[in-house]
Amino acid sequence: MAAPPMFQPLTFRDVSLPNRAVFAPSPSSVGSTGQPTNEQLERLADLGTNGAGLVITEPVAVSENGRISPGTPGLYADDHCDAWTDPVNRIHQSASTVVGIELFHAGQRGAKQPRSHGLDRPLPESEAWELLSASATPYTPRSQTPKPMSEDDLDRVREKFVAAANRADAAGFDLLQLNMAHGYLLSSFLSPLTNERDDEYGGSPENRLRYPLEVFDAVRAVWPDEKPIAVKMPATDYRPKGFNLGDAFEVGSKLEEHGCDLLTIVAGQTTSNDRPRFDTNVLARYSEQIKNKLNVPTMSTNYITSTDGVNTQVGSATSDLCQWYPDDVDVNSLESN
Repeated sequence: MAAPPMFQPLTFRDVSLPNRAVFAPSPSSVGSTGQPTNEQLERLADLGTNGAGLVITEPVAVSENGRISPGTPGLYADDHCDAWTDPVNRIHQSASTVVGIELFHAGQRGAKQPRSHGLDRPLPESEAWELLSASATPYTPRSQTPKPMSEDDLDRVREKFVAAANRADAAGFDLLQLNMAHGYLLSSFLSPLTNERDDEYGGSPENRLRYPLEVFDAVRAVWPDEKPIAVKMPATDYRPKGFNLGDAFEVGSKLEEHGCDLLTIVAGQTTSNDRPRFDTNVLARYSEQIKNKLNVPTMSTNYITSTDGVNTQVGSATSDLCQWYPDDVDVNSLESN
């Protein structure tokens, strides 16, 4: 008998996933300095030994000023690299799970209080740091206004991504995902709602993609050829005159041409006043449309909570991978059923 769709292996470059389930925790803020805490590292190790084909870290900042909050973990110092090496090695020693890292810069959504204090609440001025973004567009009316990135800023942040990618490889990660969504720095260039630039990085969709693509190319150049790179990208801003599905087709096509191996499809959160659709299948439909239009592998983030959901989406070719949100489920225990 053929294995269910969920347990069909999938290979990107030289990296093979044993199944199609993906665990990717949401951002946390339990630390205070950017150094990954034991709690954050243990969460990754625990998820990585529960049988998913792929586990990806929570968003990891490429610079101190790229954090969401003081407790956002980073990979911008050598001791950060040493900290991430331990859970990666533990997963590799005990499971066939592929281990990925998501790199990002918070941009306009940085310098926030921990989420336990409320979503996107800015830090007190005495504790905040300077924010960078494509343009001077604060994320919420009460947020700090970010500095539009200068040429020096563009170069410096791009090199921060490159340095973090080198450390991720040294730490033993198998896959790297760049976050170009959810209102963070690279996302702020893609959306016409947050990119008001009048230089070569603003205006047309091609120009708005220019800087995120430069970052991707720089990272791809140092990331080993045998290891895949994924990009988390929006399908829509959920706002009139914002980034839309047509833009997503264009961005995804360019990323594929430049060596992107997987597109993780999300939507919204580019601005704080978006109008999201709460249809339980909307993200899966976006994943399917992008996958079929571009013929590129996609990951659905449609809040799947059961093996039936993963089997349905993979079996119907809605997506190649499914981010899964199980409640204390060990995938290993399901494989023989």
